Amino acid sequence: MPDALADFYLEEQDWDAAIAIAEKSIWSLNLLEKVADGVLDYRPDWVIRVSLEQAEELIAKTQSNLYPAAAKWLSRAKKAYLLKGQASEWQAYITNLRTTYARRPALQKVITGL
Repeated sequence: MPDALADFYLEEQDWDAAIAIAEKSIWSLNLLEKVADGVLDYRPDWVIRVSLEQAEELIAKTQSNLYPAAAKWLSRAKKAYLLKGQASEWQAYITNLRTTYARRPALQKVITGL
């Protein structure tokens, strides 16, 4: 049901309603991804916040099999930063992330190029 409702709100371009559905359905990462992708051009600040939260949660679990999903969230955040003309803020964030997790080669590998 939340997926269909989010699809409806995205189709109707009711970005804030779609975001509200995604935030209420915190256990549905697929829904969160769908809404983040759908509102990227219209609510980049929200996409940045949610994407970084999701990526950092995945990275904190220290399971290398989760790093590709974290990189996907980071890629969304990067798109939103660039859309806002904040390339320098993105670079500062990703540089700090690389420094913080310098001893995690599996993570470094998947975030190369971001």
